Amino acid sequence: MGFFRSRKPKADDRWASGAFAETSGDGGIGETSLTVAVRSRPLLPDERRRGDRRDIVRVLDDKHIVVLDPDDEKNYLDERTHRTKERRYTFDKAFGSSATNRDVYQKTARALISGVLNGQNGTVFAYGATGSGKTYTMIGTRNDPGMMPLSLMDIFDAIRSMSGEYTFEVTCSYLEVYNELIYDLLVNNSPSLDLREDPERGATVPGLRRISVTNADNVLDVLREGNARRKTEPTEANAVSSRSHAVMEINVRRFSRVHPPDAAGGGGAGSGG
Repeated sequence: MGFFRSRKPKADDRWASGAFAETSGDGGIGETSLTVAVRSRPLLPDERRRGDRRDIVRVLDDKHIVVLDPDDEKNYLDERTHRTKERRYTFDKAFGSSATNRDVYQKTARALISGVLNGQNGTVFAYGATGSGKTYTMIGTRNDPGMMPLSLMDIFDAIRSMSGEYTFEVTCSYLEVYNELIYDLLVNNSPSLDLREDPERGATVPGLRRISVTNADNVLDVLREGNARRKTEPTEANAVSSRSHAVMEINVRRFSRVHPPDAAGGGGAGSGG
């Protein structure tokens, strides 16, 4: 799972478990252009009953994890030479199986909200194998809302607190990438759309539907509508596995009540399988 924030790169860049991360000297996420976090989920009840999977991930602290050697039995040479497949990894943030979605959000994606409201672009991206918990982390449940609902609630709470000085225009879009083709999840039987490069706005998808929203519930309704159109296919790990990458974009425009429009920011959230 990666959490990104656009900012001018600093000199003290470093690698974090194969993902490039730029961090400030104090390591604070507020000053981070790219933060890479990892989350370990618990074994599911069905997995425990079947007994065909083992929990081999150990979260040592808030930055380090150990993946234990999956081999129960060692051959003679491995035992004599003490060879092991155990591996240790370092991340900007590490979360154990007891962490809630709010725990993850508070220490990662929440830092992006103020930037979005002040004209910066922020992206939250979840990546992992089928059944690893990407959708749960991004969307969550009623009792444990994920990154999308939590960030939306904070965005609209902040908009209300700034309503005396500014007015805001918030729009959203929702697309999926399936078999290298782009589809609009807010349109029934969407045709495939093109990805084009705009000299001013960067990568764009002409014809993608954008909906005006006024509160978090509006966006969650859009999310549910789009998810009902996503391509799914049963797999051994997940009976309703999403077989596409989905990207929801929230665009926030801020208008001063005295001056012309003074800021525009965007927030993106995506998951890939």
